[in-house]
Amino acid sequence: MKRTAMFLAAAALLTTAAFASNYPPDYLNQSAVALANGPAVLAEVNTVTSGQKYVIAYKKTGALAGKADHVNAYVRVTYRLIPFNGGYSAPMTAEKQFKLQPEWNGTGYISGEISQYTSYGTDGLLFLPSQALTYNKLEIEKIELAFNVNGQWDSNYGSNYTISMNTLYRAGERFKSSYTSQNIAVDTWNFIVGLMRK
Repeated sequence: MKRTAMFLAAAALLTTAAFASNYPPDYLNQSAVALANGPAVLAEVNTVTSGQKYVIAYKKTGALAGKADHVNAYVRVTYRLIPFNGGYSAPMTAEKQFKLQPEWNGTGYISGEISQYTSYGTDGLLFLPSQALTYNKLEIEKIELAFNVNGQWDSNYGSNYTISMNTLYRAGERFKSSYTSQNIAVDTWNFIVGLMRK
């Protein structure tokens, strides 16, 4: 009986603390923002529990769609490492290639989830040594996309499909997931696929 009373008291204390924090009950749920530029789609997903994730897609209306069983996406990221002490940071660029596979619903081609950065592997938009983020904050300014299939290019007439982060945050379509997850949730994927249909 004593143990049951102690358990109930502890549960009541934890519940009170959660409500006292003033956070909404879904504050750990994923949120996403996505934007299309021509056939190119870029989505940024805030998983809260494991940081920012990205998805790159190529719509079925693109000139390269249907020409192969996949589309190669070439990505150029312009970013800054802003020192925590407030010092100056020059813009830097990083380039990466991702293989986009056919999207199951026939809306085009899509990547898997891409981490914002990696310090050890190849799954991120950027490779950053771990010590770089000890003293600096990462700020992505823009992402440029071009697409290739068997030597044929769709690169917006050589100028790339460019999405600045300011434009993404200001004009992108927004979504709030019903789930808390370290990986991109199913309803978030459905939101991105819905944008590919437009």
